[in-house]
Amino acid sequence: MAPRETPCLCFRGWLAVTIGLLGWRPSDGRDLSGSRPNILLLMADDLGIGDVGCYGNDTIRTPNIDRLAADGVRLTQHLAAAPLCTPSRAAFITGRYPVRSGMVSSDGSRVLQWTAVPGGLPTNETTFAEILQARGYATGLIGKWHLGLNCESSTDHCHHPLSHGFDHFYGMPFSMMGDCAHWEMSEKRANLERKFNLVAQILALAVLTLTAGKVTRLLSVSWVPVIWSTVGCILAVTAASYVGTLIVHADCFLMRNHSVTEQPMVFPRTTARILKEVSSFVQRNKQGPFLLFVSFLHVHVPLVTTENFLGTSLHGLYGDNVQEMDWMVGQILDTLDTEGLTDNTLVYFTSDHGGSLEAQLGNHQYGGWNGIYKGGKGMGGWEGGIRVPGIFRWPGVLPAGREVHEPTSLMDVFPTVVRLGGGEVPQDRVMDGRDLLPLLLGTAQHSQHEVLLHYCESFLHAARWYQRDRGAVWKVHFQTPVFHPEGAGACYGRPVCPCSGDMVTRHDPPLLFDLSRDPSEAHALTPDTEPAFHHVMARVARAVEDHRRTLRPVSLQLDALSNSWRPWLQPCCGPFPLCWCAREDFTARWAGLRHRALGARSRASRSRSAMGQRVLIGRATPAARDCWPLLVTVFLLLSTSELKAANARKPNILLIMADDLGIGDLGCYGNDTLRTPNIDRLAEEGVRLTQHLAAAPLCTPSRAAFLTGRHSFRSGMEASDGYRALQWNGGSGGLPENETTFARILQQQGYATGLIGKWHQGVNCRSRTDHCHHPLNHGFDYFYGMPFTLVNDCDPSRPPELDAALRAKLWRYTQWVALGILTAAASKTCGFLSVSWRAVVGAAGLLAVCFVTWYASFGFVRRWNCILMRNHDVIEQPMDLERTTGLLLEEAVSYIERNKHRPFLLFVSFLHVHLPLATTERFLGKSRHGLYGDNVEEMDWLVGKILDAIEEYGLTNTTLTYFTSDHGGHLEARDDARGQLGGWNGIYRGGKGMAGWEGGIRVPGIFRWPGVLPAGREVHEPTSLMDVFPTVVQLGGGEVPQDRVIDGRSLVPLLHGAAERSPHDFLFHYCGKYLHAARWHDKDRGRLWKVHYMTPRFHPEGAGACYGQGLCPCSGEGVTQHSPPLLFDLARDPSETQPLSPGSEPLHRTVLARVAEAVEAHRATLSPVPSQFSLSHILWQPWLQPCCGTFPFCSCRQDGDHRGA
Repeated sequence: MAPRETPCLCFRGWLAVTIGLLGWRPSDGRDLSGSRPNILLLMADDLGIGDVGCYGNDTIRTPNIDRLAADGVRLTQHLAAAPLCTPSRAAFITGRYPVRSGMVSSDGSRVLQWTAVPGGLPTNETTFAEILQARGYATGLIGKWHLGLNCESSTDHCHHPLSHGFDHFYGMPFSMMGDCAHWEMSEKRANLERKFNLVAQILALAVLTLTAGKVTRLLSVSWVPVIWSTVGCILAVTAASYVGTLIVHADCFLMRNHSVTEQPMVFPRTTARILKEVSSFVQRNKQGPFLLFVSFLHVHVPLVTTENFLGTSLHGLYGDNVQEMDWMVGQILDTLDTEGLTDNTLVYFTSDHGGSLEAQLGNHQYGGWNGIYKGGKGMGGWEGGIRVPGIFRWPGVLPAGREVHEPTSLMDVFPTVVRLGGGEVPQDRVMDGRDLLPLLLGTAQHSQHEVLLHYCESFLHAARWYQRDRGAVWKVHFQTPVFHPEGAGACYGRPVCPCSGDMVTRHDPPLLFDLSRDPSEAHALTPDTEPAFHHVMARVARAVEDHRRTLRPVSLQLDALSNSWRPWLQPCCGPFPLCWCAREDFTARWAGLRHRALGARSRASRSRSAMGQRVLIGRATPAARDCWPLLVTVFLLLSTSELKAANARKPNILLIMADDLGIGDLGCYGNDTLRTPNIDRLAEEGVRLTQHLAAAPLCTPSRAAFLTGRHSFRSGMEASDGYRALQWNGGSGGLPENETTFARILQQQGYATGLIGKWHQGVNCRSRTDHCHHPLNHGFDYFYGMPFTLVNDCDPSRPPELDAALRAKLWRYTQWVALGILTAAASKTCGFLSVSWRAVVGAAGLLAVCFVTWYASFGFVRRWNCILMRNHDVIEQPMDLERTTGLLLEEAVSYIERNKHRPFLLFVSFLHVHLPLATTERFLGKSRHGLYGDNVEEMDWLVGKILDAIEEYGLTNTTLTYFTSDHGGHLEARDDARGQLGGWNGIYRGGKGMAGWEGGIRVPGIFRWPGVLPAGREVHEPTSLMDVFPTVVQLGGGEVPQDRVIDGRSLVPLLHGAAERSPHDFLFHYCGKYLHAARWHDKDRGRLWKVHYMTPRFHPEGAGACYGQGLCPCSGEGVTQHSPPLLFDLARDPSETQPLSPGSEPLHRTVLARVAEAVEAHRATLSPVPSQFSLSHILWQPWLQPCCGTFPFCSCRQDGDHRGA
């Protein structure tokens, strides 16, 4: 060797070793974890691995999929976790074997059989979409779902894609099948027709037998059984005739988000609509990042193919359908190119399992080809049922043309995309998928899977062991299907091969194959032909045993109990069962807009933060530091003189409170997609509080604390268990008479005091006229508005909201009793049962009691609760929501005009933006966020009109105006047709009903008093709605009561700038009677600590809210108690995403100890009081019901205009 070559070779050797050790290569010089590319997942349905050109097919044209493989990485041992749609897709999106989530069966059902079944992907399973959604991704699913829809009603959507992390869904909640096109190849119709016809034949035979016996007098029977058998026969024949139509309407329909848009589907336009949806989603979210899962309806029977592709392939209709799917892939890739997203998008293509060999009619094959691999769809052990295409492309990151021959799984996609999106793989459960990035990049040479298990239903059919040191892939079969006919390689005459019973062969010893030498599984090994036979069997047996120890019992979602059609779960557009529509839902796409808004808000927030830093730096000049004592003294003197002048003239006080408004819904708090110019103007001209907190996360307790300046549990206005807000006008609970409101104190100081809008603090105690809890008994001179609150029940077109669970239970009991009575009466009449008429009459009496109990309370919810009062008089019962907004605005303006020459306190308590979001026509469709956005913008317009009245009467400079919300936005408020109907809480976690998380209690807080309060000032100190009480009392010249604990603190010094720090060292956050969290303003260190003692369990897990439950609970199994408590530093982590630990925070134990002391001291101030939310107070009591007219015929329209009920 030449001497000059030695240094070169040494350098090359060193470089090779270094690259190997560091896992670095020239094409991958950075850590991709959290790189947040766009992620596009493409999944075919029933596609065989041998149907694609890049996997060896040279007779079907798939140029676009082949181009993906040429530009990316192709996996040759990519495996589905199950050989059928539902379980395979469940494993794909959760990264876990379907047996862990219960998405398997043990009775042969194997997949979800109907849309209207309660089975589906459990809500406690975490999908990659949920994790990426939480990381700021826009998440969309277009195409097939087939993982369930509803649990208990046709609208709960517990299994819906939007309940599993997807912002947007367009497609089939079920799956394509031959029945959708009335094919001869039927999955369900033929079987059901056979069953109904068999029943009809049996009943017909019974009719003939009984009739003949009756006529010939050989049988002594009445004509009743003959008549009933005849009726049953007719019903069975009718059912057999129409079951095909039922299936088409029940399963073959399209949805956009929660709304059915086409029922049944019109197939010729489905392909184009799916492509259009994909293009639209990409364009809406091209600023990224986005996750889009395109789940093709191709190539599942009935192989719906457009005319352009019919007859274009060499393989009949199936080949045409494959080639059309490839064209769709090309169109989607072209969209990425057009939008300039190719280099920043990871694209993945696969199939959910192998091709369907049994899909045949005559000599025509309508299923896929699985190449050299034995078996097909439905076979959990043989390779042909589970080996699928696997292609990844990411230009400039993944090496083009690379092939990976290591065993990989569809479950591996979960940890791969989660890592790329910057998320964390869940640590609270077994994850079966493994991150593929090292393998794709080439920084790892071997798969992370040593053993993979292959299930058929809940039965383990096979296992594979990757023996890396020998480079061998061993496959052990414990049981295999019995082919029909024998040796045919499939189960012809059946839809798929079974998993258990007489149609499988159990092998003892198991079959053993070496896939590295025999990928077709043609030659089973024996101890004679393979020396390692017993070693391999023992190693695999240990692995199976280890795996089984990780399994936990779960409810099987696909067994018959959860997989039978239930009409009350059937999605339907139109009156059930006449479900038919052909419409497109053009409502605003909340999810897309929300994600774009999020990015804009984040940029705006960063911009404001940087600007604030520049201002602070600019202030910190040497001259300012030298003169600050003098400046502070002058400022305090000026502030004191202003306060004295202000107190002398007693300002008017205008308090404006929204209902259920999220802090992130306002422009001045970072929203740039909802128009709130009037509230924004208030903030520009006044002081904006950024850490303003409700004392409770629900209406009644929050407002009680606001009015009294005391935590609501001090007055009994908080739940001990059960109900958390007042439920009826006709209940006896409410704000106790011995509580003092700011209105009462200002009334004593000569103020005119008015309340217009919502009260929700009770009405009566002992009779419908005592008005013990009424506003006029709590310091207000004038009241116009709702003594209760808006609920869905106030709008006859909306689904009921008030006590829906109890209402449903009472109605169910009523139906059961009615059914029992009808059965008993029919049996008595026909002589089938020997029951006395007395029992029937007694049951009828019970039915009457049940019905009256249900109807008297819930049948009149709108009439009992949705009423308007003027002072003590009911003037509209029930309310007409279409004109309520105008009436309230008119009353507010009129009140200002009447009292413009004297100091007044006016509390405008909006009905906006609580469900049912009553919005006038002029604002409908005006916002970018659907009905909720329209309602917010109308509320802002109302604020503007009230401010205009203040200005018109020359009161602007003598009026303190305050704007807030009673608590955070309602995350669980969703609607099938209208999407998200609750607010957005910005960067803050949680929402309405959650007392600990910031999103439930952080609210807007804006004060304006021109010439007195500095315009444009921002206060970043912790403040509370309870602080309004001592603030307005001080400004009105009153005295804060000294005979009770007052939790609020005057904000006057903070608003003026005379004080830099909040008077609150500690604030306590209760959910009902339970302390969920406490915050400590550590002023010396400039830290804001938040300690969580218990937190709600989100439903589904990780969703950020309790979807399907109305609100998150305060106690019981619905919360997690933390020991030690969770600790956050809100100054650095306002979103509460990173709990601190002793290892990450040196002050951890010190903070917990200090807060514990404060909690103990706080609890020492508590005294027992009667609960206003006890069952005796909360239940509807007819004698307390406000009524205009003769009870129970209560009806009137404005100022005594009575009408007949």
